[in-house]
Parts: sequence; C-alpha cells; structure tokens
Amino acid sequence: MRQRLWSIPVVVIVALALTSTGAGAAGGGRVASACSNQTVNGGKYVGKVTLRFVLIGKVSCTEAHRNIRAFFHHVAVGPCEGNICGVDLPGGWTCSWPLYAGEGNGDFAGCFRAATGAKIRVYKSQAGQDAASCANQRVALGSGSEVFYAFTLHGVACAKAHALITAYSHRATTGRGCEGRGTACGYEVSGSWCSLPGYANAPVDTGCCENTGHAIGGCPLRGAGFTVRATSPPPGWHAQLHLTQFETPGGSISCESDGFGPKGYTRCSVSSRNEFAVPAAWMEAPRVRVCTHREELVQPAGEGSACPALELDRKVILTDGQENELGGIRCVVAPEGVTCTFAAGAEAGKGFRINSSEVVQLG
Repeated sequence: MRQRLWSIPVVVIVALALTSTGAGAAGGGRVASACSNQTVNGGKYVGKVTLRFVLIGKVSCTEAHRNIRAFFHHVAVGPCEGNICGVDLPGGWTCSWPLYAGEGNGDFAGCFRAATGAKIRVYKSQAGQDAASCANQRVALGSGSEVFYAFTLHGVACAKAHALITAYSHRATTGRGCEGRGTACGYEVSGSWCSLPGYANAPVDTGCCENTGHAIGGCPLRGAGFTVRATSPPPGWHAQLHLTQFETPGGSISCESDGFGPKGYTRCSVSSRNEFAVPAAWMEAPRVRVCTHREELVQPAGEGSACPALELDRKVILTDGQENELGGIRCVVAPEGVTCTFAAGAEAGKGFRINSSEVVQLG
C-alpha cells in the first residue's frame, strides 16, 4: 500500500479525530504497563526524542510502536506538507501532529484508526530526558566540599543545565553565599533563575528555570527548567571524595561532615528507619567522643552535646573501599564499618570505628 501525505484541509479532520476525546485520554486512555517508552528520530527539526504512550481502544503496544516509528521516519525524510504532516499508514491508520500547540492535553503526536476508533497518543518523556540524555555531574562547593547531582530536565539541554548548576553552586557556597537571600537563596544566572526549594525535606535540592526574576516555586508550570538531587558517586569510583553527607549500603550507618579550612567535624551514627540511634560518635580536633546510650544524643545539636544527631537524607551511598575526606577528617567505608580519623597533625590517627553493633574510639 502506498503511503499518502495529507495537505492541511483534509488533515483538519484527522486532528479533530485525534483530539476530540481529549478528556477521555486522561480518564479513558490506557497507559499500557507493557508498552515501554520509545526513542525516535524526527530529523533536523525534531531530533531524537523519547516518547511515552497512551493507548485508547483496541491497539497493541507493538502496533503503536510500529506506527509511531513509521510516522517519525516520514517526518525526518519528508516530504511533510502543511503544519500537520498527516500520513496514511498500513492497516487503516492515519498519524499526524496535533492541529495547533497545546491541543490534545499536550500530546506530541498521534494516530487514529477510523474503522475501530482506536487511538495512539505519544508524549515527550521527561524520564527519558533525565536518564538517557543527561549524565550525573560532580560539582565543587565551598569549603572544599563537593556533590554529585542527578538531573531532571524540562525542555532544557543537558549542557546548559550542567553549566547553570555549576555557576549557581559556586555563587551560593562562596563569598557571601546565601546571606541576605532568604531560605531559597535565589540568584539570576545567565538569564535563568536558580534557587533552593526553601523548605526542609524537599524532594529536590536545587532548581533553575527560564523565568528570570522569580523563585523556582513561581516558575511557569510548562516553562523550561530543571531540578537536581544529590546522588551517589558512579559505580567503581575510586578517587577520594569530599562529601558533606553519606550513608553505607542499606542505610545502617549515616555520617555528616563539614569543613572549615583545614579543620572540620564529622559525626556518624547507626541509623534506625529515619532516626539516629546508638552507637554514635563525633569528632572535631582535638576531641573524639563516642556514645553508647541514647540519652547522650541531642537533637538538634546543642553546645556541649556529646554526640549530635541530624536528619537523615538517605540518598548518597558509599560502598566498601570508598574514602571521604573533609575538614581534615578522613572516613573509609569497609565491611567492618566506617573508620574516621584525623588525617594530619598531632591528632593524626585518632578517631573512631563504628558499625551496627558497636563504636570504638581509636588512638
């Protein structure tokens, strides 16, 4: 069967058929659990894009994948007449773009089979942008610390997101940092607005949007932007790390470090669900303290507290053999637990070793 390209007057009917049940797409559409996302190449005007599928009526995932792949092939090689690019495909299917921007509850393209009323709608997949297109990034912060960020993109190129988060992180953690900028610590960076969420236990750590002059909470719902979340180092990472927080696999031990030039502090604790428990330990040159009774824990940490506790993030995991150093305190993860010691000076070698059953003071 020869495939036929529609011109604008005829395709208006196709577009109406694709979108006339827009409300039903949300309520009556079937997001098939067995229908995986698909990456297609729409040529120079579309590029590679990852799509998620909504199937309506009698249509299989295999059939949907085949039709969408064929449609985007026609988009790429042309000719593609009009603003709809309607294409007849085998089996009585017709595929096209929506008639105008925003039609059809935001669908990116779709197919319609007149004989059965079956429909295929595809949407750009944000998960595809996050996982497939944008690698995690190591970002240097103030006080010699660092963080690995995982990205979720919304209409922003990965390279731009990497550049913005690097620039924002430098401004927010050096010089005056967030002083005088409220809990959100907002900065205008290269025409975008970047900020922290501004509240505790937020699902993301930082975000930027292309809506200059507004905090991230005021970014347009459909505007371009991205968010980042601290994550673990890449598998097999052997270089020394400089993280402010980390946990061991399974979340059995949680630690926090901070650096103040050559000196800083580190505190670790056995963690139980979302609360710290004992044993626990704390060190800041030249002192090392270990705690074996829960009453020795203070939350939040107060002056003179023996083993300050802190909220758990449970997002950055170090594996056996990985090493973290910050503020002159080096911690190494091993099967027998986490060992933290002063790295230099008169206190070198002093510290503690902690695992799920005990804490031992060293030196």
